[in-house]
Amino acid sequence: MRSVRRGMVAAALAFPLAFGFAGVATAGEKEVEAYWAEYEANYAFAGSFGAAAGDVSSGAGLIDFKDKDKGKGHDNGKDHGDKSYGQKYGWSEYENKGAAAGFFGAGAWGIDADSGYFKFFKKG
Repeated sequence: MRSVRRGMVAAALAFPLAFGFAGVATAGEKEVEAYWAEYEANYAFAGSFGAAAGDVSSGAGLIDFKDKDKGKGHDNGKDHGDKSYGQKYGWSEYENKGAAAGFFGAGAWGIDADSGYFKFFKKG
């Protein structure tokens, strides 16, 4: 299930990212920042009172495209300052799944949370 969800996230991000790269490619001064963090833990316990097993994972990422276009004013050669254009894409996910069994019964759980955002901005 996790690979299906990651595939859906990748597909959802591929379309806007394609336009993001195309927009940045025409710029003069470009800056791209990308960050990714991931954590995963698998566990299993067994004892005289029962057993438990599970998986906890989380991940987050950010891609920031910045395009700085120096002011190119044509008003008698005056410089109109810097204009900055950019796009930001971010996403995060959390997953906790497991099962336990003991003297008093058994249980299983699954918790998933996903979020994403994108932002287009123009300063100047």
